[in-house]
Amino acid sequence: MAVYKIFPEKDSTIYTAYPAMNTGRDEILEIANLNPNDVPNASEDVRRALVKFSTSDIASVINDTFTAAARVSQSYSASLRLFTADATAIPLDYNIEAYPISESYSMGTGKFLDSPQVTDGVSWTYRTNSGSGAWITSGYSQWTTASFSTATGGGVWYTGSSVFSNIETTQSFVYNDDTDVNIDVTDAIKSFYTASLGAPTSSGAITNEGFILKLPDSVEYSSTYMGLKFFSLDTHTIYPPCLELKWDDTVYSTGSMSTISQTPFVITFKANQPEYTQGSIQRFRLNVRPQFPTRTFQTSSVYLNNTYLPEESFYQIRDLDTGEIIIDFDTTFTKISADSTSSYFDVFMNGLQPERYYNVYIKTTIDGSTFVLNEGLTFKVSL
Repeated sequence: MAVYKIFPEKDSTIYTAYPAMNTGRDEILEIANLNPNDVPNASEDVRRALVKFSTSDIASVINDTFTAAARVSQSYSASLRLFTADATAIPLDYNIEAYPISESYSMGTGKFLDSPQVTDGVSWTYRTNSGSGAWITSGYSQWTTASFSTATGGGVWYTGSSVFSNIETTQSFVYNDDTDVNIDVTDAIKSFYTASLGAPTSSGAITNEGFILKLPDSVEYSSTYMGLKFFSLDTHTIYPPCLELKWDDTVYSTGSMSTISQTPFVITFKANQPEYTQGSIQRFRLNVRPQFPTRTFQTSSVYLNNTYLPEESFYQIRDLDTGEIIIDFDTTFTKISADSTSSYFDVFMNGLQPERYYNVYIKTTIDGSTFVLNEGLTFKVSL
């Protein structure tokens, strides 16, 4: 198991109703089609979010942190996550689309409520400063496109590549779904990584310029009004966007020790610390034993007999104060390992917000019953 989170290097929202306005330092990202009657002199009010993660950060994780097997076989997963701040007039079901951006842009320093408007970065019409570096609107290169009914601009993006077929990805939402975005961008990240190695375009390489997130054309071109707001890179909360890289590095080799098969049972953590530094990697080791051990003739206490969790056991991490799930149970990527010492799992502390407290939960199935346990492990991440 392994989960590694990367936070953005820049993000912004672009607006048809304010075609030259930059909001690169705003605390909110928006994906919306709103009623233009609320904006003077606007014929549309469509909003799209732009998010970019550092190429060097992505390459460093894949090169230096992934197992060699995961890197060579490309058997890893990548998800782009945005966390909802507000949702307005959401229909029973809808889709959000994500595409790799094909042109570079400047984040800028503007906010939505700035007066006068700041125009020193990306906007609906321009990639850089107002009056220069406009998004192209014709003569698109292979695999790229742009779209909008009337307003010129709005970004340019890839819809595919010569190798990676799922560059264009969609997340579908239905009634009662969580409105947080958790969209699979695995093929795009593989393509970015290929480009970082200097590979030619024919290999499927796409230069990383980030992602554009939008509603489908069928919504943006219509009077189906809806709005989603998400926390941005500049949020002062625990919910900035992130890129979640996941790969399987599970090892399960128990040797002569046995797997727990008796309930009730007890799980404790070995020599855990109350606080860990952001950027560190912590291996959490588990002591596992029956709560009421079978009597045996031996010279030491039976309570010292350690066993292993079953192979299909998983961990989860939650924010202590909010209950927000930071790393969820995953049957592939949060599997608990075992070696000659004990069951264990590793946590990359860089993906957790500093100065916060976290709880660890364990999920396992023993004797036909599935248990989700909070065994009292609480820790803090410090700067």
